[in-house]
Amino acid sequence: MGKFKNLASIKTADSQSFGYTPPDAAFGALLTLIKIDVKTVRLAIFGAVLRGLRRANPLGRLVIIDRFASREEFVASGIIDFMDDEMRATTITNLIMQNYRNLSPQPQRYATLTAPSYLGEYECVISVGGLTEKGASLANLTNVFVEGRMKADDESERIEIEQVDELADVYFSVGHFVHGAVVDLGESHDKVIWGDDLLAVDETAYRMADKSIPAYLDTIRKLKQQTSE
Repeated sequence: MGKFKNLASIKTADSQSFGYTPPDAAFGALLTLIKIDVKTVRLAIFGAVLRGLRRANPLGRLVIIDRFASREEFVASGIIDFMDDEMRATTITNLIMQNYRNLSPQPQRYATLTAPSYLGEYECVISVGGLTEKGASLANLTNVFVEGRMKADDESERIEIEQVDELADVYFSVGHFVHGAVVDLGESHDKVIWGDDLLAVDETAYRMADKSIPAYLDTIRKLKQQTSE
């Protein structure tokens, strides 16, 4: 995959008929990472995601992560019931961390962010979450970070973080590693959106939920244009 993707394939379906088609990167991947938001994704939707990944890749290792979900919460959610011997679920704080440089030409707040090394190492990375007041598939990545280093004059200052408030920084540090995204619109809209570009997936999710398109999408796209000039 190139540094930043330009083409997107977006699909939508009613929840009852949702059958997940994974991104190309999932086919033949030995290691696939799924960042789920356990609290916002319906179990049936996530089950369909796992089945789609298994159809595409019967033998690959799948690791499911969330920041705040304990083993007990994964069990209580029912996710464990869908897992086979080559799948495991864990909280992010159990993983090895590394620093990711913010590749944006104009960092909003952070010069580097510390997050699990799997995000940059795995052959396929997928974000699976719901549409919330904080955002969609890109916002699902905001809680993978454990530490940030401030930009510009404050670059020497390290801070522990629970939530990144600049989605452009999220995208240009780890979001560009994501090969596919799934957004569950919940029971009120009963739709699922998925595709190989999380920005396009997010925009489609907002439109289908009759919500205004947030400014961060246009900001990131303009910054991406600058990186390709």
